[in-house]
Amino acid sequence: MAKLLRFLIVVLLLLAITSFVLAGMLYHKRQILKGRTQQLEDTVMLVATTFESTVPTADVEPEYPARDVEAVTAKLVENPERSRFWDAYVHDLEQVGDETMDLSGRRSELMTYYRRDPVTQKIIRDPLTGEPLIDGPGTMREVLDEVLEKATEQYGRLNDTREELTKTRKELVTTVEDLNKRKQGLRLALHTVLQRDGTIAQLEDTIVSRDKTIRGHVAHIQEQNLEIEDKRVKIQDRDETIDQLKTDVATLWDRIHELEDTNAVPREAWAELSPGFKGTVAAINEKYCFVVLKLTDEFMEQYIKGLKTGYLKPDPNLMVIRGEGVDERFVTKVRLRRVYPKRLVATADILLNWQQMPVAQGDAVVY
Repeated sequence: MAKLLRFLIVVLLLLAITSFVLAGMLYHKRQILKGRTQQLEDTVMLVATTFESTVPTADVEPEYPARDVEAVTAKLVENPERSRFWDAYVHDLEQVGDETMDLSGRRSELMTYYRRDPVTQKIIRDPLTGEPLIDGPGTMREVLDEVLEKATEQYGRLNDTREELTKTRKELVTTVEDLNKRKQGLRLALHTVLQRDGTIAQLEDTIVSRDKTIRGHVAHIQEQNLEIEDKRVKIQDRDETIDQLKTDVATLWDRIHELEDTNAVPREAWAELSPGFKGTVAAINEKYCFVVLKLTDEFMEQYIKGLKTGYLKPDPNLMVIRGEGVDERFVTKVRLRRVYPKRLVATADILLNWQQMPVAQGDAVVY
């Protein structure tokens, strides 16, 4: 009997030692599980604050200007075709959620694994299996399911936002390409407009110059008309004296023969012009190849002197030059056609076989 008791005591002692060792090992495991559980609870509560508690929506759907996709033509379009991009755009995705999940008051639920009766705090079991229930109100499972639901909703909105960003990026690229193309077209149009403005300005200057010339011609025509009218009157008077003049013709021819025999100037002779500057080019008509010259007083005196001799009307060739000194360049030759002494103006034909460059307004005329 004593031996049996000693054996039992030894067995109990061994069991006690084993229990002590196992208790130490289980305590360490318990601390690990407790720390991990608390850390998971704290992390779940922090993660929950990043999830929106409600789905944000736009109170009023905004209206944005639609991109003009109508082709650019010279036709004015009052209501051009517009892009339908904004019709399918989800404006709610731009809204920022005001409230996020707050689990600070639900820590006890995160710490509850089994569903308990809210009054007695006893574990509620499944009536069919008898197993404790781990889901439903007041359990960790309900809180985690709610967090998972909000996370799933927010993840879905994130994916929808990514899709909208892809669509927006494509629309932006299309808009940028269209804008670049239109800006290039506008640059070309502006360049063309500036060139045309320059051409128009030149044409306007030419028109002003030609109008001035035309007014001069009109005034000269009026003077000629007055002279013609006066000459018509004189013709009537001269008709009366024609008979008398016929009797004087023989006498005049005798006088002419006497002059031819003397040192008089030949009939085809032209009064000598002094070399040098004779005027400037006032206007040019490239179509009919003639110019209008502004002549000097010296040239006009020599020209009038030639007219008073009673010989043929002189039509000398004059040279047109540009520049002075070492920069002087020969432009062309012109042949004098008609002179207006009172206004110091004359017209002259451009001799194309002598032309080295286009005649310009202000070129000098020399003999």
